[in-house]
Amino acid sequence: MAHQASILAKKSVPIARQQVKAAEEALRLTQQNLLAGTGLLIHVLQAQDATDQARLRNATALVQYNQAQINLLGAIGLLCVENIEPRLFELAGNHLGRKIDAQHLAGGRRQSRRGDGAEDVELR
Repeated sequence: MAHQASILAKKSVPIARQQVKAAEEALRLTQQNLLAGTGLLIHVLQAQDATDQARLRNATALVQYNQAQINLLGAIGLLCVENIEPRLFELAGNHLGRKIDAQHLAGGRRQSRRGDGAEDVELR
């Protein structure tokens, strides 16, 4: 099930990307028509809206693909704290005012890297 969802989500990404390109080209042409005096402002606004919608569908397709990949990793048992992107731990640590790593999230103990002599911090 997760594998099929991942395959379908992957197929939607290039389609959504192509829709963005087509919408952007339609917008460009509509703007040229307005400048040439052969188009109306409402047509440009409609083309801008269509472009925004295409960009939103593209972003949604990318998010769905990423979610499907995470679900697939979880389904086959490869999603665990040790193989999550280390940058995520840095971001979480910055949010908390200190650096943390996978050992913290796995229940290990490490000294704070703030440099202020803080005691060991245990995150659970």
